[in-house]
Amino acid sequence: MSTVAAAVVFRLVFLGNMELVAWIRFVVKYGLVIGVAFLVLGFTVQFVRGSKRAVQILSSAAGLICVTVLALVVAEFGVRFAYRDVTTTADNESYFSDRWHENVRYNSLGFREREFDTDKSPGTYRIAVIGDSFAYGQGIEEQERFSNLLENWLNEQSADREYEVLNFARPGYETLDEIDVLEKTVLRINPDFVLLQWYINDVQGHESEKYEAGQSLNLVPHRLRRRSALFYLIHEQIARFTSPGTSFDDYQVAEFGDEQSPASVAAKGTLQAFVRACKNRGIAVGIVVFSESYFRETPLDFLADRVLALCEEESIPCVDMRGKLLEYKEGRKLWASRLDPHPSAFANKLTAE
Repeated sequence: MSTVAAAVVFRLVFLGNMELVAWIRFVVKYGLVIGVAFLVLGFTVQFVRGSKRAVQILSSAAGLICVTVLALVVAEFGVRFAYRDVTTTADNESYFSDRWHENVRYNSLGFREREFDTDKSPGTYRIAVIGDSFAYGQGIEEQERFSNLLENWLNEQSADREYEVLNFARPGYETLDEIDVLEKTVLRINPDFVLLQWYINDVQGHESEKYEAGQSLNLVPHRLRRRSALFYLIHEQIARFTSPGTSFDDYQVAEFGDEQSPASVAAKGTLQAFVRACKNRGIAVGIVVFSESYFRETPLDFLADRVLALCEEESIPCVDMRGKLLEYKEGRKLWASRLDPHPSAFANKLTAE
């Protein structure tokens, strides 16, 4: 019974809550598995060493299981306490990120934004922000995002016009996804201006899976690292020591280093398609550019330079955040959390300004 109890405790702490029926199935399943395992072990030891020795070994095994589970539970809560300040992690697939997402609100369209009327009020200037996790505000409060700060600042400066800045960003979005949300959602609400937030991995299209498939050794199940702070950190350490020979930077340079490569031409064409979809509707459009350079040395800034060149070619405004954020490069003031280099509330404030 002690081993079954240990299994139940492990399931509760590390794999989250279950409905009653699922709990019953879990207890029955693991009770049978552990019972059969102990019976086999007991009969084997009894046959070889005798019944007294069998009881001793089974008792020791049960004790070891209980002690191990107890140690893991103590370590888990210790890690949660030590990292209690962490909101999200860079990969957005962890115990920390899932805990943070529980308090994120979404509107009826599925975006992290308030409810709004499709029809603009008279005299309202509507700005739509489209982007990925940078614009979404990963790891920070909704009101701390640059889109919210921009709306507040514009309305404070204007006495005769109301500004409305609506956020249509989602984590993991790439330019292809952003075109999709532009055409299916944003253009229908008749914005006056569309602001695209761009990041260096947006050029991938939907090619990222090709790189991710060859990433580091994965010994910790995905579900476990999303329910356990301890096992997530263990997974990260394993990943660090078993990283593939080809890094993400190497992959990006190989795919996009040549401006005339098929991948580069496709990436530029996709971004141009976004810009021209706005222009064809008579909607002003601009781009705000982010790079990794504010939190690590990167060979990929040439991708951001190409976006700036496209902005000039298309005669649209483009804000390059690299210079401003690099002023704070040495500190982690720009990080959403110590495990997540996504822009912090302070970095979003700099962007809005």
